Amino acid sequence: MNCAASSGAFNTSEVATANLVTATVTMSGASAGNYTLGATGTSVSSTSRTASANITPAPLTVTALNQSMVLHGLVPSLTFKIDGFVNGEGSSVLTMQPTCTTTGTSTSPVVVTGYPITCSGATAANYTFTYVNGTLTITYAAPGGACDGDASHQVLQPINTTGTMSVFKMGSTVPTKFRVCDASGASIGTPGVVTGYGLVAAANSSSISVDEDAYSTTPDLAFRWDPAGQQWIFNQSTKSNPSLNKTNTIYYFAINLNDGTSILFQYGLK
Repeated sequence: MNCAASSGAFNTSEVATANLVTATVTMSGASAGNYTLGATGTSVSSTSRTASANITPAPLTVTALNQSMVLHGLVPSLTFKIDGFVNGEGSSVLTMQPTCTTTGTSTSPVVVTGYPITCSGATAANYTFTYVNGTLTITYAAPGGACDGDASHQVLQPINTTGTMSVFKMGSTVPTKFRVCDASGASIGTPGVVTGYGLVAAANSSSISVDEDAYSTTPDLAFRWDPAGQQWIFNQSTKSNPSLNKTNTIYYFAINLNDGTSILFQYGLK
């Protein structure tokens, strides 16, 4: 490490003739702390002079790495990275490794903000530490997996997700249904699962033809939990609906969920 050392105090006669010199001193392998440097004067007098040097610890940043887990599953291992080592050193110089914890557990609900991951406790002789939090995100089971006997995290029948596109007659009520599940495949109906729903695009198509029946005559105003079917459902009316008012049109929708994911789907009106 480098530090600047200057001459000690001179008397007035010495100041008149002396050339003060600033020297660079290299202290290899020195630990953080205060040091006294000695020097012997030769041009003015033989009196020894001293100066002090202060070596401050280098800063390290410990960042908790973001993690994710499925609702009601196992909390993953919490890891971190450390930045800022100098002189070719690494984590082996730490006398105590940091430890990380989170407020999220296997019983914690899904929340939009996730749960903070915090680290602390690292020590090293020549370093100071700053900590940056991470986030544990709890999500629903992956799309397409088993969810109470049906597919998870995708729109359900009568709206097709693969193969041919479902087309309904203008003016009918379209049942939009889906399920999301936890790690054990249980369908989740807690309030707040749906954070948003809406039409995202529309495209004209003269080639589509009706292939779906009207399944309901009682429209909903928003998604609701259906305890009998263990599913979320929105019976959406296309009658007198200013957003869905064109035949020969394909409409594209998004359902936003409180784990930060979305379910995308489409259907046509003829």
